[in-house]
Amino acid sequence: MANILVTGGLGFMGSSFVRYALEKWPEDRIIILDALTYAGRRENIAGIEDKVDLVIDDLKNWTIMSKLVSKADVVFHFAAQTHIDRSIVDPVPFVESNIIGTFNLLEVSRRSNIEKFVYVSSSEIYGTAVRIPMEEDHPLNPQSPYAATKLSGDRMCYAYHMTYGLPVTIIRAFNNYGPRQFPEKLIPYFTIRALHNLRLPVYGDGKYSRDYLYVFDFCEALARTREARCNGEAINVSTGRDIDVISIARMILKHLGKSEELISHVADRPGHVRRLVGDRKKAKQLLDWEPKTKFEDGIAKTIDWYEDNSWWWKPLSRNISELQEHKSRSTG
Repeated sequence: MANILVTGGLGFMGSSFVRYALEKWPEDRIIILDALTYAGRRENIAGIEDKVDLVIDDLKNWTIMSKLVSKADVVFHFAAQTHIDRSIVDPVPFVESNIIGTFNLLEVSRRSNIEKFVYVSSSEIYGTAVRIPMEEDHPLNPQSPYAATKLSGDRMCYAYHMTYGLPVTIIRAFNNYGPRQFPEKLIPYFTIRALHNLRLPVYGDGKYSRDYLYVFDFCEALARTREARCNGEAINVSTGRDIDVISIARMILKHLGKSEELISHVADRPGHVRRLVGDRKKAKQLLDWEPKTKFEDGIAKTIDWYEDNSWWWKPLSRNISELQEHKSRSTG
């Protein structure tokens, strides 16, 4: 039996991975460390609470981190501030969590005998694509404070591998979507607004596009890093296909039987990345991984989940028309 530490395990991606890991490694012990910030929710582990060890604390607490990491065989590091628009309004929490928090965890980990440290990076570190698809050696040109802090964590992890031999694998996640994603992100935000017949605010011409990946396909790729020979590597986890915002808005409205008149174009945001499309050859080579879920199938399942689980998202805002209005009209 191994001990697996998942930081940020009450967030969308972290909790999805915890659910996946419990099925894949039923004999292992899953430990969640989460600061329970606005996007981390106990509801995300509803039904599996008795199968995990939950520690509510943050990456600034060296005593707690040292205790947990000293017992861990594998660390999956999800914990981060993740929303671009929030980082534009107030970048300080992003620096504290994504840079300093990651440094603290790396520093504790290098003093322990862990077998694997997996860092969940972001495709936003690339900035707007200068070539398609974007390989791992694509120029790194972050265009928002969020992206810059994730790049800092990405390269800090690489440095700890090169300097101290820490067994780090860096996974560059393209845009994940699926159940339990906080409603500031594009797909749940549009879905919830459409359910209430509210306008779907789209930045600019709506042609900004991303490579969208169903979250449980992403979890499978992460799990494969545990046995793969990929220490020191940065690996894209993507589909190789991009979809623009206006198309997603139309798909959501069509699925729910709503009029496209609900689409409303609004002024663009600063530092907006135009296009991201990942090259997945390295993931195939090193992890023997390919995405399984077609976007059309994944988004249908996701929309249905939000429609059927209003208990999960209704407590997040008493007035759904104002839900994350100042920051949630993005590509996710």
